[in-house]
Amino acid sequence: MKKNSVVYTVVIAVVFVIIILINIRSLKSSPVENNQISEALASTSLARISTATSSTATSTATSTLPGKTYSYSFFGIGKNDHGQFGPGVSSVTNRRSYTLKLPYEVKKLYAGKGHMMAITKADEVISWGQNDVGQLGYTTKESFTTNAKKIDGLSDIISLASTNNHSLALTAKGEVFAWGQNYTGQLGDGTRQNRATPELVKGLPAISKIAAGHKFSLALTASGEVYAWGASCDTSAYNRGKALLAKMGSNIIGLQGGYYDNTSNSGTPYDLDQDCINEEQIKIKSPTPIKLPTSGISQISVGYGHALMLRNDGKVIAFGCNLYGQLGNEPGAKKGQWMRTVDGLENIKAVAAGARHSLFLDTGGNVYAAGANFKGQLADHSSVNHGKVAKVAGLPPIKSIYAGFDYSVAVATDGTVWGWGINDENFLVDNLPSTLDFPIQIRDKAVSQVITGGMFIVFR
Repeated sequence: MKKNSVVYTVVIAVVFVIIILINIRSLKSSPVENNQISEALASTSLARISTATSSTATSTATSTLPGKTYSYSFFGIGKNDHGQFGPGVSSVTNRRSYTLKLPYEVKKLYAGKGHMMAITKADEVISWGQNDVGQLGYTTKESFTTNAKKIDGLSDIISLASTNNHSLALTAKGEVFAWGQNYTGQLGDGTRQNRATPELVKGLPAISKIAAGHKFSLALTASGEVYAWGASCDTSAYNRGKALLAKMGSNIIGLQGGYYDNTSNSGTPYDLDQDCINEEQIKIKSPTPIKLPTSGISQISVGYGHALMLRNDGKVIAFGCNLYGQLGNEPGAKKGQWMRTVDGLENIKAVAAGARHSLFLDTGGNVYAAGANFKGQLADHSSVNHGKVAKVAGLPPIKSIYAGFDYSVAVATDGTVWGWGINDENFLVDNLPSTLDFPIQIRDKAVSQVITGGMFIVFR
């Protein structure tokens, strides 16, 4: 009896051991479950690491967050002095291909003078680059950042706009938000205080298109009405400076610094900041939106001190600063008309306002130009400014135009990219003069998007 009991116990133990061995083998042969466990453990570790890192990080916190990174191939030319090309790109660059790695999937990019923005797949906004006056829509410890960060308070965004140091965002509902530099009321909030966070521009109907210049902003409704705000300087400093110059004598050529830098080192007229006296030409002078006396507008574009508005009938209306003829009329002409039709243009389908010059594209693919030309912006083989609109010779049929800071870009119907204008430090092309007064091909590969900033261009 005892012997049978012992045998029975031994058999039970052996069976138990076999069952254990089978289970162990089963676990080893189940890589899917083991991988899931490993991934869960890894995710937990990453989450903990990123939490600890972000508690001590400042503007670089975004780059430490867990999640997928999206890579985009670009070709950039020009300066990268404020990190506008994004992380991993040298501080100074000319022409190079590069990969932009972002923590969000993006649909379209936009540029200001020294910063970039993008609309994400979720219709939110991220930004990076220069941020000395809040143009990124959030605060950073330094004056710029190469790390893309989401702007709080913006959703359902369909379009962005920036030419200089303030930014606009348009929602699907037709609302406009503004942030950044505001010394002339270009944010539309009734003040001249810079703001680093977006705020709704009040007093507007439903808007379909937006444009942001240096001193003012425009908004276009679906019915063709245009609203504007900004160009409202405090002229007291200018008037005091002007009186001081009068007392000091004629050897003084201009006021340097602030808003009133009107001459370059070479003495060439240089109204990048558009002296407040030119405010009399812009006429808006309102830190809150006002309706402009025009209708039937289909497209708007704003430069540093002037604006172009394309009518439904293919005509163009211009207003603002006309020191160089950028309104398509010679300086001094049509003085009584602060808003005037550009002469000599028919069947225009696109307009582009640069810093001090203007471009126009007709339905036949021809490009026309007017305004400042001391850097070859008009591509007429001269450096003479003129307000009479003239056709740009030497171009193939063009489908889109872009006017930047004293340079011009045109994309041909075959996808090639052409440029002319300022070429300092080989900005547009190598081994040619600093002034390109004729069109030259700068990209032989088709591009899906051209993003023009201050002294940089990004091709996607």
